[in-house]
Amino acid sequence: MASKKKTSKPASLMDTLKQYEGQKLLIALRGAPDPDSISSALAHQLIAESLGIESEVAYSEDISHQENRALVKILGIDFKKYSEDMDFDEYAGYCLVDSQHSDEVFENALEGTPLVSVMDHHDREEGLESKFAEINTEVGAAATLYAEKLKELDLLDSETHSDIATALMHGIRTDTDNLTNAKERDFEAMGYLAKYADTTKLRQISIQPISPRTMDAIAEAAKNRKTEGNYLISSVGILDKSERDALPQAADFLLRRAGIDTVLVYGIIEDKIQGSFRTTSDTVRPAEFLEETFPDVAEEGIGSFGGRYDKGGFSLSLGIFDDLNNGDENERKLLTQAVDKYMMKKFYKAVGSNGEKKS
Repeated sequence: MASKKKTSKPASLMDTLKQYEGQKLLIALRGAPDPDSISSALAHQLIAESLGIESEVAYSEDISHQENRALVKILGIDFKKYSEDMDFDEYAGYCLVDSQHSDEVFENALEGTPLVSVMDHHDREEGLESKFAEINTEVGAAATLYAEKLKELDLLDSETHSDIATALMHGIRTDTDNLTNAKERDFEAMGYLAKYADTTKLRQISIQPISPRTMDAIAEAAKNRKTEGNYLISSVGILDKSERDALPQAADFLLRRAGIDTVLVYGIIEDKIQGSFRTTSDTVRPAEFLEETFPDVAEEGIGSFGGRYDKGGFSLSLGIFDDLNNGDENERKLLTQAVDKYMMKKFYKAVGSNGEKKS
């Protein structure tokens, strides 16, 4: 009788990281860091540290949301902003949290450097190659996966790791829309973290005021809105990159309008059209909708700011219109008109006259 071939058990995160003991790893955050990615990176650092591994966290896009800026300030988080002067040769490998691909600047700088691990809660993306990967859509946040890892390893201490627990709680809360979309494991993770977190700091982080420019952008989006059935599209015009998070906040606000279940808000930021997508529809999938509506999505790709079942982000190159962005007021006005025309054309092509997605 032929013997059965033994199948090797997939390596765990710990087993994979152990190979890099005494070396240095980079944790590369994608897009503008949000609470889920920030807190997951902190937890990943703690796990690496427990194995004698040095690690650094880097990001390439500004931390712009008021709560995210408060998070890093109140908890004293010190991550590195990408620069061309960084020595990427010092890293033996890199890790991704809350994402399955890194930003283009990191991909170029880390070419040839092994992708050690990926921990994410979004749908699996194509082209993922790493030594270890845990992609789990049964949780609402990557922070939940890391909370479970810390519990399993018994690494949290209330005296020295309170800030990590606080950050993870905030990450889960924000990525599950104040727990309204939380799943059983998210609640269990929150219960575990509550024993170590600083609730006073958690409250401080969560009650940050909206900046005047963000409020203006939300008002601009409300003024410029156009609807087609249960779909809504709107522009905030030209935004400074420091206020990019006004886009998702405007989209969240407009989604509350009666009779609307799907919202797309966009704006011009530097040399790109950037947008935020929200839906409460059971039939609309953000990634599919955006890919079909804008087949010329730029190199950042769908979901560069997040890609859940109910929300997503995208980035489109301005292309030949970019020169207008650096011109005078009249040229910038022509730019916004050209972008609006392009976006509306794509939007109305994708959505039928009754507001239902065309097949």
